[in-house]
Amino acid sequence: MKVLGVEASTKGVNLAILEGTRKRPSLVKLATKTQKLANDDDEAIALHKFYKLIRAFLDEKKVEKVAILAAGVRRFGGAPSLRPKIEAVVQLAAAERAIPVEMVSPNTLRSEEKKFADATGEENPEQCFNDGEPFVPKDWKDAVLVGWLGIDE
Repeated sequence: MKVLGVEASTKGVNLAILEGTRKRPSLVKLATKTQKLANDDDEAIALHKFYKLIRAFLDEKKVEKVAILAAGVRRFGGAPSLRPKIEAVVQLAAAERAIPVEMVSPNTLRSEEKKFADATGEENPEQCFNDGEPFVPKDWKDAVLVGWLGIDE
């Protein structure tokens, strides 16, 4: 099963495709790990361009499931306004193709990350997917982990 892990931020959208099983996951090489939104003055136009891009990406990579790290609540207010919109765009593109979507809360991600070694036999995600090297960009790790969580056990 090919699972697309998605972590959206104000800097861009981190994407990771994983396949295999939870015990033996593998990371699919992608040309780019982070997709920036178009630098348009109009947010709606930038989101529409991203929608077309992610729709084509789902088709090209033959993604069978999407797992999205849900926007958490910030300390001084709600989630950043753009992030939930990006998440919704990904959900719409997946739904249009009848691809199931799983939303993963930040708390669930951190809780499951602690169980990674027991589940895979690897010390940590960096060891399993990145030859022990830190993930670059750093927040790409969340896209990888959320994709791993999306793999059916």
